[in-house]
Amino acid sequence: MEGYNTVIGIVAEVTVTPTNDVILDRVVSVVDAGPLIHPDQALAQMESCINFGQSACLFGEITVKNNSIEQNNFDMYRVVRINESPKKMEITFLKPAANQPPGGLGEPGTAVIQGAIANAIFAATGKRVRRLPFTPENISAA
Repeated sequence: MEGYNTVIGIVAEVTVTPTNDVILDRVVSVVDAGPLIHPDQALAQMESCINFGQSACLFGEITVKNNSIEQNNFDMYRVVRINESPKKMEITFLKPAANQPPGGLGEPGTAVIQGAIANAIFAATGKRVRRLPFTPENISAA
């Protein structure tokens, strides 16, 4: 994916349990974001993007009841906890080209991990899940 002057590629490895729960085992990411002003902060941002994107595609569902959204704050919207985050993350930042401007890291990783998880579920199960979130019910229905 390219966005905000950043190019990112991500591959995910998952385990799909017999009950169709998805466990994110490993994420490998290559990031071309230009020069990194604060490399440690860039790494933390990518880890955060991966976790938040994982939350969105595994749990992120907005439901309506009596014409009102049920999830009105983050206490009612499930996000990945530390024990659910990938067991292993390998994030590599490419060396920038000469005169390359800095890129953004706030959103691109969040979007890319979702497709990587979908492809990993397909590799593990042979099922192409086309409905988010990737809940056990949606995986079973695929």
